[in-house]
Amino acid sequence: MITPAGVTVAHGFLAFDSLYGVDSEQRPKPQMAEGHAVSDDGRVWHIKLRDGLKFHDGEPVLARDAAASVLRWSARDSFGQAARGFVDTIDAADDRTLRIRLKRPMGALLDALAHPSGIPLTIMPERLAKTDPFKPVTEIVGSGPYRFLKDEFVSGSRVAYSRFDGYVARAEAPDLTSGGKRAWFDRIEWSIIPDPATAAVALQKGEVDWYEYALLDLLPQLVRDHNVTVRNVTDNGLGSVVRFNFLNPPFNNVALRRIVRDAVQQVDFMRAIVGDDSKGFAECHAMFLCGHPGVTDYGTATTTGPKDIDRLRQAVRDAGYGGEKVVILNATDYTFLSSQGLLMAELLRKLGFNVDLRDVDFGTLLRVRNSKEPSDKGGWSLFPTSAAALALINPAVNYYTRGPAEGGWAGWYVSAEADLGQRALRHQVGVLLRVVVVVPHGHCSVLLRQDWASGEGRAGSAGRSNTRRSMGARADDRIFSNSRPRCGSSMRSSRPERSFAG
Repeated sequence: MITPAGVTVAHGFLAFDSLYGVDSEQRPKPQMAEGHAVSDDGRVWHIKLRDGLKFHDGEPVLARDAAASVLRWSARDSFGQAARGFVDTIDAADDRTLRIRLKRPMGALLDALAHPSGIPLTIMPERLAKTDPFKPVTEIVGSGPYRFLKDEFVSGSRVAYSRFDGYVARAEAPDLTSGGKRAWFDRIEWSIIPDPATAAVALQKGEVDWYEYALLDLLPQLVRDHNVTVRNVTDNGLGSVVRFNFLNPPFNNVALRRIVRDAVQQVDFMRAIVGDDSKGFAECHAMFLCGHPGVTDYGTATTTGPKDIDRLRQAVRDAGYGGEKVVILNATDYTFLSSQGLLMAELLRKLGFNVDLRDVDFGTLLRVRNSKEPSDKGGWSLFPTSAAALALINPAVNYYTRGPAEGGWAGWYVSAEADLGQRALRHQVGVLLRVVVVVPHGHCSVLLRQDWASGEGRAGSAGRSNTRRSMGARADDRIFSNSRPRCGSSMRSSRPERSFAG
């Protein structure tokens, strides 16, 4: 994987497997690994692979494949980059044993190898893992429960997978990304339907079996349909933010980033996502997940309460804004994101910025945000996004807050002062908020998912990672459709969220 976008992560969990997973308590658990042994000084790890592991081309999974995959992952993932600083060498002690030699002990090594957010570690053949980690692999040879069907892939329309009969599931019950990933479905079709009303109708007609996140206006009719079940999708919710381009004007100016931070009313953005029910969201003026140890709201004197737009507009002029175009990447096929983009455009215009609200699809957003061109030459200035709340829980996993500028998340942010491992969490929070890594929009705690529930053999999802199907299900049943919006998420709503678990 080369991006933490949810569509990429979802595809990764279908087609690939990982050395370790995490359970619902976020504890690392062996997955492709059978277990591990650590030297007395904590510097040498031997991780033994389970017997019988195969890639989708029929070749055995060997320790050298795992070693190359770990090296590739550690070049891109924020937690992996932090772990790389502890590593001396990674190699194969034998065909089934991965050996990691550390420069000094790292107590969080398993947490790094197992964490499911950001860019998770997945295992691919050595020949693919050794290609440029900053470019997509040219073929999908997976290690997971489902095979990607290249010949049926239609960009922007459909992705198809079939069960890989050579996959060996663990014996224990599935728990989040750990445990036995039993592929109950013979086939998965992931349909991308940009229009939410069309997707809702497809669900109600039984043309699709699962619809991830519905447009707020459509929820009442879905709730009234006795064939449709509406459920919470996660216990933890999602954190919503706006991300700046730190490289080019105008937001390479920290004073302007701070003004935008202080102008945002989180309640406005949250209501645009989940509606007026205040139980569905919470304000969270922090870079990490509110309510966890060491995480507190910041600067509430300036970020909450009524906003003096005239004063803020004068502050923009005083900060030296020169009228540069502010390009907002607005994913119109992802209603949750586009609603935030519209609100941000309105706010910035009130503050006196020259705003260009650029309507794009989500795939284009992912591509354009890698451009270093200035905003008047096809580049960008900011975009709204979000992540699963557990991806924001601390500096190790929170890719919003991690550098480096090159090889980090979009925006080219870097701050040596906030570097992981050099500063206490409380100090890091202060630094990150002063430099305005992102502007928090709030924490969404209620997410809704629609499941087709009429008829034997239809798929139904029951929150988090457990999508189930009866053993008598038809092999050609189509089970996934996209939807929008989703509460506080950067991931396209078409993603089949960890649907492999049984």
